[in-house]
Amino acid sequence: MLEGLCGRPAVDIGLEEEQQRLAQWARNNVKKGTLDQIVDENLRGEISSECLKL
Repeated sequence: MLEGLCGRPAVDIGLEEEQQRLAQWARNNVKKGTLDQIVDENLRGEISSECLKL
């Protein structure tokens, strides 16, 4: 589900180390309160921020 929401694979070694593993990167954004930043730019504005609340 995260892969579709974020528009990226579960592991991408071409990214900075802190962003390589999708699940860990998403968890870090939850902790920072920046979960909206993981949404693929093509989906931004199409998904309500209420849908992202855990």
